[in-house]
Amino acid sequence: MNANLKNKPLLIKAYIVFSRLNGFLFRHLIKKRRAKGKEHATRYVERFGVYSAQRPKGKLIWFNAVSVGEALALRPLIEQLIATDKSLHILVTTVTVTSAEVLEKTLPKRTTHLFSPVDTASATQKFLAHWKPDLAIWCESEIWPRIILETRSAGIPMLLINARISDKTAKKWLKIKASMCWILSQFDKIFAQTEQLEKLLIEIGIHKNRICISGTTKEDRNGLPYDVNQLEEFKKLVGNRHIWIAASTHPSEEEIAMQAHLAVRENDIENSLLIIAPRHPDRSDEIASLARKMNLNVAIRSKGNDIIGNTDIYIADTIGEMGLWYALVKTAFIGGSLAQIGGHNPYEPIASHTAVITGPNTYNFTEVYESLNKCKGCALVYDEISLANAVITLTNDATRSAMIKRAQTSVQDTNSAAKVVVDHIKTTLGI
Repeated sequence: MNANLKNKPLLIKAYIVFSRLNGFLFRHLIKKRRAKGKEHATRYVERFGVYSAQRPKGKLIWFNAVSVGEALALRPLIEQLIATDKSLHILVTTVTVTSAEVLEKTLPKRTTHLFSPVDTASATQKFLAHWKPDLAIWCESEIWPRIILETRSAGIPMLLINARISDKTAKKWLKIKASMCWILSQFDKIFAQTEQLEKLLIEIGIHKNRICISGTTKEDRNGLPYDVNQLEEFKKLVGNRHIWIAASTHPSEEEIAMQAHLAVRENDIENSLLIIAPRHPDRSDEIASLARKMNLNVAIRSKGNDIIGNTDIYIADTIGEMGLWYALVKTAFIGGSLAQIGGHNPYEPIASHTAVITGPNTYNFTEVYESLNKCKGCALVYDEISLANAVITLTNDATRSAMIKRAQTSVQDTNSAAKVVVDHIKTTLGI
């Protein structure tokens, strides 16, 4: 065992003891989640280290993410790595069922998706014994002490990439400095998104030599993939109508978007169509009911409803089609920013040449939104009135194009994030 694992803080020791005994709790939790459709009906056994696939020959890199967004951000890295070494294989683990559905369609060749093992000694040890990764890479801030302990004990090099945390989480980390220092010190290198995070890591006790400010690989991505034939079909359905989208919305934001949409229509844009892509697609019926109460005509993607001449609201409640919607529209309100959620990433619409509108609550992506606001690369709104005004303003082609250009320039300054990480991986594995 690595020497620095012997001097664990009390909180870490307590958690490690708990993780030896909590297998039955995880089994109970997974059973409940499975009943609610939050775990895969058959593949849930992967959470406990049971696999049907065999480890491929050659070197294997394991990327541990959480959900579909974090996993899709890995595409630039995976594509570059796969192109570098024809014998290299990639393993991506995530937690959500949605991520599995999307990744199975989008991951490059020689890349396998699995569900992440639960944070117990048994599940983690079975995972590591079966797959024997040559390198383990954690994404963003998905940190589980037991998995980190077992991976380090197995002598597997570890990296943390796209590292970011909210202000709220930062305050929590500072309250348990010793424990966070122990956990984060297990990583051979931490690729932080911002200087702010670097300062926090140093304050916690991480040596500066272990930190690299690389930005985020999300900025390196091209627009999300989509079916070209479906895009052409939707273009025929909508014709010359003005279309905008409220993307990754949360409760309360759909009503604000609909109110804004009514205001947009009153301002001589009567043929306007609003697409709503909720963060949680299972809320589509709730959103449709709200729209009907506002006397708006609704069509729902998952129910096979087509967009017709009098459709006011189109609810895009399917998985893995955001690339299609961003390619179809010219302007996007990014949700989680009027609700107290902290916002969602603006890189996807920007990469798809779509103008971004955001609310003020963007603490999950503070620096990128500060940069966008500073260069006027996005529109900042506070309510349905300002949202409607922003949508109307961005119907002007020249205004919208100029904003998109400023936004794309704003996120290009760290455009080498994927290359920086890939170069380090190559050095680590000698490929």
